[in-house]
Amino acid sequence: MKKLEKMAADTGKRVVINWFYEEDDEDIFFAGNDYKALISKVEFNLIETV
Repeated sequence: MKKLEKMAADTGKRVVINWFYEEDDEDIFFAGNDYKALISKVEFNLIETV
């Protein structure tokens, strides 16, 4: 994740992470939230799938 932040900072380009999780998979959802909290210069989207 930090490499993606560095890449965004070094290149000035937008970096987006789309984190997909199934609606009933709380572990993956919470893991995504944990990763999202660790980075600030990268857009991080949590996307629920059914």
